[in-house]
Parts: sequence; structure tokens; C-alpha cells
Amino acid sequence: MKRIVLGAGSVAGGLILVVALSSRPLADLFGYARATADTTVSELETSLPDAVRDQKVQNQLEDARGELIDRRVSLSLATGQIRDLQQEVSRLQAAIERRQTILADAWPAMEAAAGDRSKPVEFAGSSWQPDELGAEVDRLLSEQDRDEVQLKVRAEALARLEHSVQESQSAVTDMDTRLQQVQTDFELLKMRREQAQSESDLLDLLATAGGSGDSTTGRLANDLTELEQQVREREARNSARRESAPLSESRPSRLSQSYERLERLKKLHEQRQPAVQP
Repeated sequence: MKRIVLGAGSVAGGLILVVALSSRPLADLFGYARATADTTVSELETSLPDAVRDQKVQNQLEDARGELIDRRVSLSLATGQIRDLQQEVSRLQAAIERRQTILADAWPAMEAAAGDRSKPVEFAGSSWQPDELGAEVDRLLSEQDRDEVQLKVRAEALARLEHSVQESQSAVTDMDTRLQQVQTDFELLKMRREQAQSESDLLDLLATAGGSGDSTTGRLANDLTELEQQVREREARNSARRESAPLSESRPSRLSQSYERLERLKKLHEQRQPAVQP
């Protein structure tokens, strides 16, 4: 690994010197430097032991679990906000209904006050002078308008929040399912790698026991070793292709799942129906 780093440093230093002595633009230097860095990183990743690679994947899984926990906490807080908004909407609805009942009785009282403004009138269980009654009715109407506006705003906010929480819960569930699948695939691949290594060690033992390769047994052992190498390379290539493929391509859409479910239930329903007699 030290040789790789020293080689990369030497190449970079040489590039700087060549570009400095030549008439090429400075952008070429950055291009070569980036290409050198990419090549160095690829060589470092190739030379890493399996334990380091496994730990890198494990760290990424832990980061994903932490992100999943954070999303669940956010969902819990949003659920609490929904409860608060529901209580506020219920309180405003009850206040509007009570005030509406009172205002419904205001018309006869206002009509009586308009007929004789020298006499008090009964309204809402109390006796009111005509001028006081008008002021009280105006106050009730103003409060009614204010609460109706607040109710509309809070009801719309509640609907939006409930929709967002529903979508977020679906996303968190989907993320949890994918994370569990990745964890299972990771453990399975490690087990297959260990089994492949054990088999490779056994094949090496067979090759060693087969002699120098001049005998038939030695040649067969060499052929098996080459075959095992080809198999492991192809398995590794297939695993890389599966891991790089988008998850959404390997899963049927929700619409397709719903259609297949309905078709299946329809067939079961038709099978249970008795035959129609002619």
C-alpha cells in the first residue's frame, strides 16, 4: 500500500513538473491529477482485506439504521401534532355550534327590541337593553367569524399533515424492509465467500497432493483450480450486477400487486359460487 501511495505521489509530482515546463493549460493538470487520484483509490480498494470491506458495509448499515430511527422519531412528533390539531378543531367546532344556537335566538330578541326600544328584552337567559343587546350580538357574530376562519385554517393544516404522515409512514416501512433485505444479503454473501474460500483451500490441497503437474492427477487439480477461479469470478460479477441494479426494477409496482390481488380474489369468488341451473 505504501508503494501505491508513493507511486501516486511521484506521478502527481511528475505531472506538475511537466505541465509547469510545458505550454499546456492548468486545467490539464487538474484533469491528470483527478485521473491519478481515481486510479489510486481503485487500487487501494482492490488491495483492502475482506475484514475492512465488511466493516465498511457494516458502518453503512449502521448509518442507515440511524437514519431510520430519526425518521421514526419525526413521525412520532408529527403524530403528536396531529392529535393537538384534532383537539383544536374539535374545540372550535363545539364553540361554533354553541354560538350558532345562541345566535339563532337573537333574531326574535332583536325584533322585539326594534319594536319598543324602551323595554328590556330577554336573550340567552338574561335581560338586555336594546342597545346592549345589539352590542352583544355584534360581539357574538365577530367571534363566530373569527372561529370559523381559524377552523378552516386548522382543518386544512390537519388534512395536509395527516396526508404527509401517511406517506412518510409508507416510506419508513419500505426503507425498513429494504434495510432488512440488504442485511440478509450481506450475511449471505459473507457466508458464500467463506464457503468459496474453504473450497479453494481444499482444491489447493488437492493440487499440492497431485504432484508437480506432470501426472494426470496434477493436471486435473490444476484444471479444477482454474475452473474454481472462473466460477468465483462469475459469481462475484453477478453479485456486483445484482447489487448495482435498482431495487424498484426487481419489485412489482403497487398497481400491479393490487390488480393481481383482485384477480385472485375474483377467481376464488367464482369458484365458490354454485353452478346456475338451466
